[in-house]
Amino acid sequence: MASSVSTKAMNFALPIHHEPEGPTDFTSVRLPSPFVVLVAGGSRGIGLGTAKAFAAAGASDIIIIARSQGNIDLAAQEIREAYTTVKVTTFSCDITEENQVKDLATKVWYQFQRLDVLIINAGISSALVQRASTGLKDFPATFPEQSCDDFKRVMAVNFIAPFLLLHYFTSLLQATVTVAKAGAPAVIQISSATAWFVDPAMAPWSYSLSKLAVTRLIEHFHVAHHRHGINAFSVQPGGVKTGLSFLSQPEGKGWFERMINDRQLCGAMCVWLTKEKRDWLSGRYIDARWDIDELLRRKGDIIDRDLLRVSLAL
Repeated sequence: MASSVSTKAMNFALPIHHEPEGPTDFTSVRLPSPFVVLVAGGSRGIGLGTAKAFAAAGASDIIIIARSQGNIDLAAQEIREAYTTVKVTTFSCDITEENQVKDLATKVWYQFQRLDVLIINAGISSALVQRASTGLKDFPATFPEQSCDDFKRVMAVNFIAPFLLLHYFTSLLQATVTVAKAGAPAVIQISSATAWFVDPAMAPWSYSLSKLAVTRLIEHFHVAHHRHGINAFSVQPGGVKTGLSFLSQPEGKGWFERMINDRQLCGAMCVWLTKEKRDWLSGRYIDARWDIDELLRRKGDIIDRDLLRVSLAL
C-alpha cells in the first residue's frame, strides 16, 4: 500500500500507536491559562478531535473556524458539553479568500491579543473519476483525467490557504512569545504520508503534491520565524475514518477499512508538541503514531543528522 519512503517514515519510532497513550495522554496534561488554540477546519473529523484534545488538556480558549456556521456551532456545543471550563469561539471563514482570512485575524486579535497554537487542518482531496473498465470510482490515473479546475481547487485549500493563515496569524503568535507561560507559540500543519507518494494508484497527485508543498512550507516558516520564538511542525495523523476520507477513497480496494487510527491521536501529538518547548523538532515532519519514548531516544540522531525534513538524496 505505502511507498518505501512512507513505510520508513512510519517505522521511524516504533512501536506505532493507534490511539493516545502514555506521554500523549492529553487527559493527564494541564495547560496554563490563558492558552488560546485556533483550529482551522475544526468542525469535524481530525480537526474536531484535535480541538477536543486541547480542551481536555485545559486550554482556556478554543477557536474553531470552518466554512459552515452550522457545523462549527454543532462542534462548539459538543466541546462545551464535554469540557465545561473551556471557552469556545466560532467563526465562519473561507480560508481560500484572503479578505476573509485578514478579517478573521483582526477579529481574533481584538478578542484575544494572542495565539498560542495555530492548527491548520482544513483540507480536501481530489475528485474521483469513473473508471470505464470497472465502473468503479478511482483516482485520476493520467494527467488528462485530472480536471484542471479540480487541481486548482485542491491546491487552493491545501496549499494557498495555509500560506494565507500563516501570513495573517504570525503576528498573533509573535505577540505570545514573551507572555507564554509554557511551551512556545506554534503552528501545526496537518500533513499526510501521501506527501511521499508519486504513484497515482496510491493517491491523487494533486493531494500528494499539496501535502508535500505544505510540509516544505513549514520548513520555510521555521527558518523565518523560529529564531523569533515560534515553533512549526508538520504532523501526519495516520489513516482516520472521517467523512472526507470515506468520500475520497477509491471503490473496491478496501482502503477505508484500513484506516484504524483514533480521531484524537493527531490532537494528542499536537498537545505533546506544544505543552512544553520542543525546539529540536521545529521545522520537521512528525507522525502522530510514533512512540514518544523512542522519538526522544533518537533526539541526538535527529539533530546531528538533521532528519525528518524534505531533502534531496544524493
